[in-house]
Amino acid sequence: MSRIFIMASHICAGESGGGHGVVYRLYMADMKYGLFDREVIYVFGDRVIKGHEETGKILEQKDQPKQRPWRIKIKKYIPAFLRIGKMNRRIRDLQEYLDSLDKEFGFEEDDIFLFHDFRIAYAFTQKYNYKRCSMIHHMQGSIYYEWHAETGIESKKMQQYYNRLFQSILEKIRYLCFPSMGTEESLVHSEPAIRSAVKAKERKYLYNGVSCPEIESSELPVWVKELEKFEGYKFITVANLNEAKAVERIPEYMGAIKKAGISFRWILVGNGVKASEVEENIERYGLKNEVIWVKNSVQHTELMQLFSIADFYILFHKYSIFDLSTLEAMHYGAIPILTPVGGNKEVIIQNNGIFVTDFSDISLFRELIKSKNLKELKALNHKIQMEKFDDRAFLERYVALCDGMNE
Repeated sequence: MSRIFIMASHICAGESGGGHGVVYRLYMADMKYGLFDREVIYVFGDRVIKGHEETGKILEQKDQPKQRPWRIKIKKYIPAFLRIGKMNRRIRDLQEYLDSLDKEFGFEEDDIFLFHDFRIAYAFTQKYNYKRCSMIHHMQGSIYYEWHAETGIESKKMQQYYNRLFQSILEKIRYLCFPSMGTEESLVHSEPAIRSAVKAKERKYLYNGVSCPEIESSELPVWVKELEKFEGYKFITVANLNEAKAVERIPEYMGAIKKAGISFRWILVGNGVKASEVEENIERYGLKNEVIWVKNSVQHTELMQLFSIADFYILFHKYSIFDLSTLEAMHYGAIPILTPVGGNKEVIIQNNGIFVTDFSDISLFRELIKSKNLKELKALNHKIQMEKFDDRAFLERYVALCDGMNE
């Protein structure tokens, strides 16, 4: 019987975001439910886990930020050919790693290979020619767009390079998979040049799921306990401050809430290329006393503690995939306030949150807090997450994908 190789190029960092975080969550769900009917081998950049073996020591992932603004400024002056050369070296290093895996496991024709990032997908498909390969695209838009959003750099050469790389992968894989239909929408909208290649490929939608720990109030850090006692509304945002996440849009909305005399605290966890713009807008809308901005990295468990005391999860993406943070926040009853783009449209499905298009207009928020029972609405968000986006349903979709690849 064929084996299943689930691969990511990043190190194993526990319940983080990104493709490697999804691979780890699949491993944990498989440990819990054991639904695969064949051997599964989980491949990370720093380790390989066979079936239900122990992972070995994992340094718990620090979720945000990813890049410091000063580092990004330096990167702007690096020529495109040097960036491309660095990426090509990374691909060659991955191919050497894959060689070592091939020697250890002996890849076979009927094995199934699931790639959770473009680097390992490209490295593998350029070196091997197996038919049962699929890639799950976890990025906010195209490869180039996410790179541009993270760095703030525009480069036609990098755009052409990444588009060629992506289309080369498409030529070699069976299915192109997404965490939501909205992820596909974001991909083709951000890069129309690859639309036809994407639409020509058979596609699958594998909605992510989460399993969240119960949080006891007694376990909360002192500063979170103090925040829990705050009698106004508590908003939280967890995001890398880049163009796709568009956190710089939120202060205008929060400013309108303040102007309406509504008491609140906004907890912002994140940093990145748009940090200065976010800071300027916090100042512009007079929010310094309402914002608690955590710019340093935090542990995943700390984020869960923050979600557990939040009333609302707010994020105004330009492009959205299917953010794990949104699902985790919903698990603890945080009500989503989102833009109607991408995967966001697949989590607010029962009037369980608010869609915002005009960032100066808080009429829907005012209507919600006046007419809705927030306790019931928080319970509804928990129910939606548990019924539609839990870890078992998540695993079942991957089992079905693998069964289909054997046909």
